[in-house]
Amino acid sequence: MKILHFTADWCGPCKMMKPKIEAFKTEMGGRVDVQSINVDDNTELTSKYNIRNIPTFLFLNENEDVHAHLIGAQPITKFQEIVSEYESQN
Repeated sequence: MKILHFTADWCGPCKMMKPKIEAFKTEMGGRVDVQSINVDDNTELTSKYNIRNIPTFLFLNENEDVHAHLIGAQPITKFQEIVSEYESQN
């Protein structure tokens, strides 16, 4: 599973989520690929996924289709639930 984390340097909630996302990434090991996307530097990808609020997290399946999405600062338990649900289906 790939997680796209849409963020910006000026975004307070994004800054708050950064260490949580790093800890989650470590916890998951190789089970997830988390990529941070700066919305100011990657307008094409931001537009492709119609990102209007940040932070936004897109959970992509192996075909790069959106499996789930979260908007705003979230507890890491939500990320764990989505990954577990996805893994149990595949």
